[in-house]
Parts: sequence; C-alpha cells; structure tokens
Amino acid sequence: METLQIALFGHVSVVHPHANGPLKLSRSTQAFLAYLLLQHTPVPRDVLMDVFWVDHSPDRARSSLTTALWRLRQLLEPDDVTPGTYLVTGSMGEVGFNWDSGHFLDTKSFEQHISPLLRKPNAELRDHDIEQIEQVLTLYRGDLLEGMYEDWALRERER
Repeated sequence: METLQIALFGHVSVVHPHANGPLKLSRSTQAFLAYLLLQHTPVPRDVLMDVFWVDHSPDRARSSLTTALWRLRQLLEPDDVTPGTYLVTGSMGEVGFNWDSGHFLDTKSFEQHISPLLRKPNAELRDHDIEQIEQVLTLYRGDLLEGMYEDWALRERER
C-alpha cells in the first residue's frame, strides 16, 4: 500500500506517494492539515471557522473554509487519487482525516510507542525498553509545529 508520510515534529512536511518529494504547502494549509490531524476525530465546520477565521463574517469564514478544504484536497487527493482517501466529510458536514488511509504520522507513532513505556515505573524499565525509547525519540525532529504560534498550536505543543 502506498503511504502518505506526514511529519508534524519540526516544520510540517508531507510526502505524497504520487509526488517526487515533499508537497509545497502554504503556511495556512500546513496549519489547517495539522489541526485536523491533531484532533483525531472529524471536526465540525463551525469549530474550524472559529479556529481559523474567527475575525471574518460567517459568510466569509464559510467561504474561506471551503477554499481551504478545496486546496487541501487538491494536494492530498489529486485526479489520480480517489476522493475520501485522506480527507473525509461526515454526515453533519464535519471534516477529518481518514485514519484508515495508508499513512504515517510521526506524532501518532511517537505517542503510540512512547506512552506505554512512560507509564512503566523507572525501576521496571529494562534494556529493551530503553532501546525502544531511544528508537522512538528519533521521530522527534524538533518542537511540534515549529514556527506556528496560534493558540491551538501552542496548546498542542505544550501537551
């Protein structure tokens, strides 16, 4: 299966299986994609409008959201990729990432592997556990969403 490679540690990077190298994402598209990925479940459109376009009128915010979704779909799901492969829309219009897609997300992998190890008391950690921690730490290429200073990004970085 072809895999979409996404890194949120350090600067956001997306390598599409149908592209020759990282996708060129605008800063706003990076932020929008990162937000969807860090929510883990589809997000209602009104929440997205409040996060990204709170200073806009409702009509302008709705239009901006539609444009942002279109741009992201163009990048992640070009003509040779089935719509819905990476982005899904729920029955109530909520938007999210398709977690059943072929993808690798550094933050997701980091959390899945490190969480059980960090729950162990230090006295119970064995050499194998330490090796796993060291291996997982290679995913950490820098602060989460480096260079993004929006409130939601700062909260995620702190978490």
